[in-house]
Amino acid sequence: MNKFRRGLTLIELSIALVFAFIMILGTLSLTYHSSLDTNKSEAANTAGRIGNMLLEGWEISGGSPYFDPVEKFSSIINIRQLEDNETIDVTALPNLHGRYEIDINNTIYRVIFSWRKDADSRVKTLNITIAWSHKRVEWQPESGIETTNLTGYVESN
Repeated sequence: MNKFRRGLTLIELSIALVFAFIMILGTLSLTYHSSLDTNKSEAANTAGRIGNMLLEGWEISGGSPYFDPVEKFSSIINIRQLEDNETIDVTALPNLHGRYEIDINNTIYRVIFSWRKDADSRVKTLNITIAWSHKRVEWQPESGIETTNLTGYVESN
């Protein structure tokens, strides 16, 4: 036997490569799942900002039942009113005011407005339900839909 033997055996080298491969896979998995969570969080934050923008526009209009978010916001966001034959995959609320689709950062948000003014109250209420799918570019409810609801109030004269 040579006392001055240097280097690694094939087995030692194979074990080192397997260990390095496992570490790389773990890092890639963590990065991938962090990216997914970030995208989901960004979509939820965007939905909240959309809802706040729409509620503030309605409140500025004095709670008008004729408030048209397409007319008000089409110059700053990609918004369109859904036609009656286009289905929306969230439950409509009473006193439906309108259904809209907003495309921001290749995520499609579906919005339902419903409003109410009680006869014995001076308060008008607008409910906004926003739904979005985590599949980007087109509306794909089978990919998992997230929703958020916002409510705004305006006192009428």
